Amino acid sequence: MSIPSAFTSLKGQWSGTNRLWLDPSAPPAESPTALTAATTAQGTFITLAYTWSHEGALHDGLLVFGQNSESGAAQASWVDSFHSGDKIMSFDGNASSDGSVVVKGSYTVEGYGTWGWQIALHPPTAEHFTIKMDNIAPDGTHYPAVEAVYARQG
Repeated sequence: MSIPSAFTSLKGQWSGTNRLWLDPSAPPAESPTALTAATTAQGTFITLAYTWSHEGALHDGLLVFGQNSESGAAQASWVDSFHSGDKIMSFDGNASSDGSVVVKGSYTVEGYGTWGWQIALHPPTAEHFTIKMDNIAPDGTHYPAVEAVYARQG
């Protein structure tokens, strides 16, 4: 595994705005967000540890991802105090030629079947990057769930 080349410069402190959609037909709830990007496992994975809030409650999460240097396949694991509770979600996907990484995982909702969760990491510039998360209904329809837009600090 390795870090997708577009993300090797991501290390550091970031802050921005988190948008959360609980109802895709309603405007998103916005809150400040902060993120620390670092590497682990001797530089083969990148970690994104972040905080955000909803209705006055502070939440945090951790996304770990890397890319198979031979096949280009991307893998990630994710936890979030609001979204995943006490479960670790695993993801598989790819890094695109534009440098973005898109990974998909799934979860089951009793009585509603298996849903998907997609995380898209858009390649950072020296000063900005975006994380987008979609909920994917059993029929394949994508619904916006989270969009976090970050600017580099310091």
